[in-house]
Amino acid sequence: MRPALVEMTAQEGPVLEDTFAPILYVLKYDTPEEAIALQNNVAQGLSSSLFSNDMREVEVYLSAAGSDAWKGYMRRQTNTIYYGLSLPLAQGVKFDVSS
Repeated sequence: MRPALVEMTAQEGPVLEDTFAPILYVLKYDTPEEAIALQNNVAQGLSSSLFSNDMREVEVYLSAAGSDAWKGYMRRQTNTIYYGLSLPLAQGVKFDVSS
């Protein structure tokens, strides 16, 4: 299966299923609290990511459950800060994303 990037309008249907396929579902949000609610509304909770230009927003997202609460359900938390304007991807992966 080829990797796919799928923009969804709501957190429903396949977004709520664990497909074990190279599919990345993308949802837009208006506030950090909404992003956190989207993250917490999936039973599997395998992983989630937030792309933002606002470091305060990122810190709220990473620390919403308290500084050590994440240790109860995952081994590692990674925060990558890239100050460029483009989004280079590893292994030559390319997504044609247009707004």
